[in-house]
Amino acid sequence: MDSPVYFSIEELYQRFKKANEEKLEFGKAKGPLHGAFDDFLVRFQSMYNDARYDFFLHPQKHNNSASLEGLCVISLA
Repeated sequence: MDSPVYFSIEELYQRFKKANEEKLEFGKAKGPLHGAFDDFLVRFQSMYNDARYDFFLHPQKHNNSASLEGLCVISLA
């Protein structure tokens, strides 16, 4: 119940982008959320490309968690 739920940041971005660009009736009408996420998508891309957020947006997979010290050294590198 308290376990983390992992998800793809890339897939999340693509879903927001798809909703933001949705068109209906063969492109004649805009979808209900068309343009609603413009600012969010720009800010998201800015954060995604910022190296300061790599620990969160581009996590490293660890094969061994034998020591906490080993994990800290890897994450700070």
